[in-house]
Amino acid sequence: MRLGKDSFNISSTCRYVRTILFSVLSSISICMEPHILDEYQSNNILSRLIELFDAGLINFTLISTSIFALVCIVYYLTEKITLRSKMTAITAVVFAIFTILGKSYASFNSWDYIFNNKTQFVFAIIIMIGFAAIYYAMIKGIYYFIDTRRLVQKESKNVWVPNKKKFFLVYGIIFACWIPYLIVFYPGSVPYDGYYQLNMFYGISPASNHHPWLSTLVIGLITMLGRNFNDNFGVFLYILFQSLFCAFAFSVVCCKIFNYRISKWIKIGAILFFAILPVWGAYAQTLMKDVVYYGLFALFSVLYVEIVESKCALSKKKMFAFILLGCLLVQYRNEGIYIIGASLFLLILIVKSSSRLKLFSAGGIIIVCHLIFVMLIFPAMGVEKGSEKEMLSVPFQQTARYSVTYENEITEREIAIIDKVLNYETIKNKYNPINSDPVKNSYKSPSKEDFVNYIKVWYEQLKKHPTCYVQATLNNCFGYLYPGYIQNSISNMQFYIKGEPLATGDLNIYYIQNDVLRKSLSQYSLMWLKIPGMSLLLYPGTYSWMVVLGIIELIRYRKYKECVSASLIVFTIAICLISPVNGYLRYMLPVMATMPLFVGFVINVLCEARSN
Repeated sequence: MRLGKDSFNISSTCRYVRTILFSVLSSISICMEPHILDEYQSNNILSRLIELFDAGLINFTLISTSIFALVCIVYYLTEKITLRSKMTAITAVVFAIFTILGKSYASFNSWDYIFNNKTQFVFAIIIMIGFAAIYYAMIKGIYYFIDTRRLVQKESKNVWVPNKKKFFLVYGIIFACWIPYLIVFYPGSVPYDGYYQLNMFYGISPASNHHPWLSTLVIGLITMLGRNFNDNFGVFLYILFQSLFCAFAFSVVCCKIFNYRISKWIKIGAILFFAILPVWGAYAQTLMKDVVYYGLFALFSVLYVEIVESKCALSKKKMFAFILLGCLLVQYRNEGIYIIGASLFLLILIVKSSSRLKLFSAGGIIIVCHLIFVMLIFPAMGVEKGSEKEMLSVPFQQTARYSVTYENEITEREIAIIDKVLNYETIKNKYNPINSDPVKNSYKSPSKEDFVNYIKVWYEQLKKHPTCYVQATLNNCFGYLYPGYIQNSISNMQFYIKGEPLATGDLNIYYIQNDVLRKSLSQYSLMWLKIPGMSLLLYPGTYSWMVVLGIIELIRYRKYKECVSASLIVFTIAICLISPVNGYLRYMLPVMATMPLFVGFVINVLCEARSN
């Protein structure tokens, strides 16, 4: 029997049914609040699952209805897209796992939302499947736009080729959007780290390389020029310098992607990203080393990507700039030497053999300059070394969590050994799962023998309860892998001038403008963290996922060497994962500053590969 056009189509019906089922499951996953039940009224697992769903599912409101409608639309639009890629499915599952873990740790500081009991585990798997399904559909949609060259700019209308006029236009737009922050918060916000560096430069506090001394010198010398008028103008002079510099760096990034054959809307989006996203204006008026660092990072990334594109060394001028920026980067953040060193190693592997010696020499110059400053020049200036505790956040947090969780199992010998490295009472009573500062600040700078003994105890406890160490680590880094979380225990945007005891009275720094104006602008900036959709642009995990998607797509097109373009970003995220604070926006600013460049580069490479 031949079926007519109006006859029942089984495949279409199956597709619609599948769409509805997955839409329901994904909508439930999105609308489900993390919930743990230790006691159940029912005995069978199906009834227990229903109890869990009933406890965690939000009321059927306009919001949940809208989510269901949006999910249905996503599934309907992506259902017909055929994308045969196991990596895409694996990526969706990995993102779903990050989501479930993130929800669990954000709500309970543990993975009990998943592993509390067998019923809870089955429940978490169901929720994870719902997230994996919607992520898979969304990833298919993103890749579809790339594969069909929807994001390519037509060459006949290529009006986005950069020149000096366009560069200064972009520069003007970005800086103009930051001016309200510079005016309202005049002379500029001076948070803890910035005030501490000022104190060190002016001899109020001992000089230390805890905050890289070169950045302290730059801050101090520029503020000293303005202090001939008053302290406020000294601070503003530095704020103006770093704002102009970062606006310049971001303009260079925008003009770099203007060269790519990508949609003009992506190019416009890059300009708006730097001009309107409040984090950039908020930090432009903040006196701290991080601001200049992410500007340097963006400029270095442009040259790094150009080497990846050409697979060879750049011109003499650009190679000089590459080395200079590299030297400055490693002097502006202590971890910069590891990021630059590892990234240069990967770069040397992919370039033509004729350029490897040049890049190897460039890396050698950067490392030697760093060692000269740190080991010779700074000690000669009386600058103390930074404490090694900054590199030990992970093991210290693991010890602290073990001390809290298994207090009754710890022996007197173990306590005595730990107490020679960390104040045992402090780590037990002040352990913060998402911030290692309270723990690592109790570090006692022990002798080598005492530290070795501590490592032995650390290893003994690891063998006894390895999951405790895993949980401590995940609890202190999940925010960089889960876009639904940003820490709120310390300021993500620094709208304050530090007071006593750090402000000793030697420097007279204070806001000029009305409190109402400052409060309004700060509330506007922080409001972005609460706007659905828009807040994702300020969540650290969003950028980690974007990098993963970009790398996966490059691999899908077998552009393996081009994956090295992400190395600066990947190593920065890796540093964030072992950093003291979980999900901290400030730590991800270099990644955010480079993301428009990376996105533009990936789309351009894939579109060219598709057209060849």
